[in-house]
Amino acid sequence: MKKIGVTNSGTTMKKIGVTNSGTIIVEMSAEVFRAFSQLQAPPVPTAENPQSQAAKTARQAPPVPTAENPQSQAAKTASPENLAFVKKRILKLAPKKKEGLIRSIAAMFQFKGGIEEQEIQTIIKKFQKEKILSIDENNRVAYKKT
Repeated sequence: MKKIGVTNSGTTMKKIGVTNSGTIIVEMSAEVFRAFSQLQAPPVPTAENPQSQAAKTARQAPPVPTAENPQSQAAKTASPENLAFVKKRILKLAPKKKEGLIRSIAAMFQFKGGIEEQEIQTIIKKFQKEKILSIDENNRVAYKKT
């Protein structure tokens, strides 16, 4: 955080961000500035709280997929909710090429945290198995007639 200056009325000007159109500066009291600074500062490990650094590191590290980790198994199979969600929309979109199909499925999950490539492939294979769609040797997609 960058403290810009103190005005005559005792308030502090603080630069909080930069956008394409300019810098954003907020006026606040010195007391609010100190409180805000403490909220934004990373926790410092102390003798009383040595776990704060370890906890921070643990939060940042992604889970490692293992045989014991059930979350890694979930990525290998497409959930029924995802299948129904994709089926309804993909039949309306009807992309003509396999790459377009993959991009369309990925786009459906962009606001839900994304989807792994492996799950997209699993969804496509299940749709082929259920004969909802087929992909020929030229990567053209054909859909079942309804």
